[in-house]
Parts: sequence; structure tokens; C-alpha cells
Amino acid sequence: MKTLTGFRKALGLVLAAAALGCDVPHEMGELQSPTQGAGTQTSAASGFLPTVLTPHAGWVLDTGDLDGDGHLDVVASPPGPATILFGNGDGSFRTVDLGAAVLDVRVGDFDADGRPDLVAVYLNDPNYAVFMLRNQGSGAFASPGVSLIATGIPVGMVAADLDGDGDLDLAVNTHVVTGTGELQLYYNDGTGVFARREAVPSGAFPSGLAAGDLDGDGVAELVSLEKSQNQVLVFRRASAGAWASTAYAVRAVGDDIAVADVDGDGHRDVVLVTEGVATTFLGRGDGSLGPGRETDLRAPAVSRAIQGGLAVADFDGDGRADVAFGLNSDGFASLTLALGGSGGSFTAVPVQQPSAPPGPLQIRGSASADLNGDRKADLLLNWGDFSLGVQLAAP
Repeated sequence: MKTLTGFRKALGLVLAAAALGCDVPHEMGELQSPTQGAGTQTSAASGFLPTVLTPHAGWVLDTGDLDGDGHLDVVASPPGPATILFGNGDGSFRTVDLGAAVLDVRVGDFDADGRPDLVAVYLNDPNYAVFMLRNQGSGAFASPGVSLIATGIPVGMVAADLDGDGDLDLAVNTHVVTGTGELQLYYNDGTGVFARREAVPSGAFPSGLAAGDLDGDGVAELVSLEKSQNQVLVFRRASAGAWASTAYAVRAVGDDIAVADVDGDGHRDVVLVTEGVATTFLGRGDGSLGPGRETDLRAPAVSRAIQGGLAVADFDGDGRADVAFGLNSDGFASLTLALGGSGGSFTAVPVQQPSAPPGPLQIRGSASADLNGDRKADLLLNWGDFSLGVQLAAP
């Protein structure tokens, strides 16, 4: 999730198929040499059907079975009231208006009643607020209660178990004031009540946020982007309960980051893609990361491109996470699919390009989810006019 300006540039990540301060010394990760021109290398075809342009609009924010019918649903937000796209199980949807301008959503069963709830960032210009909406059954949601966030502009949000008690907590990366960032952590008591709050400094200019268990202890670590120093910050909770961060250097920082197993060794890694260049930090299984490895996934003639979104999933079924994203350059937009390989590298493969709707094609973002129940990751794509397209995996 980004600020409002960032939302108009690109969609934040959705991880439907892969999960996804203290004064301490910071270890700087050393970058390896980039793999130039990897975007031109191809292997097997990606196996996607042609894009189907739906009659719906909006940025894809998150997915889940919200009405309990066994089909995956989508929460989306155009520049106006958010909508829930209830899946029909074949890649088509029916919509319900959520009734408010929403900038980001996380889906999860926060009150342990077996029904996925929503935690949403609302925009009430010029203020922002984070509310929980309880699922009342059949996809109906209760009205928002008291806002969880008192200060700051949210720029990233994840739901994960942050204290090891088995329920979903919430982490919100925020700009508190100019030049000051803060991770605001909200601990769930198991009933959907976030009574305990903690604040951890997250750098001068924080951006995207992801979560995943990097050390295998059952408690999620938090991974944040920090733009002022071009860093990836890994936050771990020490045995005494305090959070400490370790910094890893990157060549450039955008808005999209994910935690997933890229090399298939059973340890979760950290991957970010900035302007078409993927950087992977392989996890060692103890909470630390190896040096960053870059793979340039742009076409040879493209020196600079605006990235639109990031989807991370195992698209080819080999047990390693792959990436998909849009690239916008010189008025031309394309979809890039790159398969994860050994050592944290990626190789771009041929992919069915989306057909353009009326008007300029500007892919804002992409998200992965199994929309038709075939156990394959499908793609949801957004265009510049907020049109929503579905690209199903081939049978």
C-alpha cells in the first residue's frame, strides 16, 4: 500500500498464493552484480489464457472467500467507493458496494469465528483511518468501529501473527511527520479487539511492507522498504519482546516487496522489483538474509520504466515463487512474468499479453489468486482507466 499518490502510480502487492526501533547495529547487505538482459531469455511458455476484460473497475486490494461459498472473492477500490467482487467460480464476478473510499484492505479471520473479516484504510480527506469490519455472514459486514490509527499516513499494511499467540495481528507502516516513519503494531486479543499497541521507528521515508516467518519460530518478521537510504529493513522480535531491525542495501527502492520461497529450499526469502529490476535476498532460515542478487527483467531497449504492481506466486508449479508485474515505458505497457530459479535468480518467459481496452493501456498492477478452483494461480490486472481484467491459467 502507498500514499494516495503512490496508489495512482501502482498497486500494492497481493499475496494470495504465497505468504506472505531499537538502537541496534545495522548490517549492510552487499549487492552482487546484476544479471543484465535476463528479460530477453525465455524458457517454457507461461500457459495463460487471453485476458478477459470484466465490466468492473478498481485496484485489486486483497482476496478471500468472503461469503463462504467456496469461491475466491476480490476487494477492489476505484477512485470512489470500494466494491466487493464476489467470485462465481469461473473468473467472473458480481459486485456489492462497500460504501466508502478505501485505499487498502487486508482480509483475515481476526475474531476467530471462521469468517474472514476486513481491516481497511479509509480516506476522509485529509485524514486517514484504519477500521475493522466484522463479517456477519454471507459477505455482509458490520459498520466500522473506532479507528485503530491515531496519527500518520499509512503506506503499507499486513496482517500476521506478530506475538506467537496464534491469532492475526496488524502492522501499519506510516509517515508520522515529514522525515519520520513508524511501524504501528496492533496486537489482537483473539476476539478481533486490538487493545495493545506498539510503535517502532521505520526510517525517514518508509514504503512497502511484507510479513513472513524468516527464522522458523512461528512468529512473523516484518520487512519494510526505506526510500531515503535505499534499504530493506528486517524487523525481528527478540526474546525479551522488543523489536530490532537489520538493514540491507539495495540499488533502488520502489513500493513493492514480498516474502516467499524463491529458490525452493524451504526458507523464506525477500524479493522486491523496482522499475523492472528484481532483487532477491535469500533467507538463511535463522532470520538473516544473504547478499542481494539483481536480475534485470526489462527488454534491452528499455532503460527506465514505471512499474505497475507485483504479484508473487508459484505460477509454474515447481515449488519456487515467481513474479509478475506490469511495466510502463514510452506510452507502451506490457506484462512481465519471470520464473524463480536457483540462487534467487529470475528468468523472463513468454506470456500472453493483455489486450488493451479503449483508451491508453497503463497496467497499474497485478495480483495472483486461484479464481476458478483449478489449483493454479491466475492473474488480475488493472489498467489506467481502472478497468479490471482476468487472465486465467491455461488448463
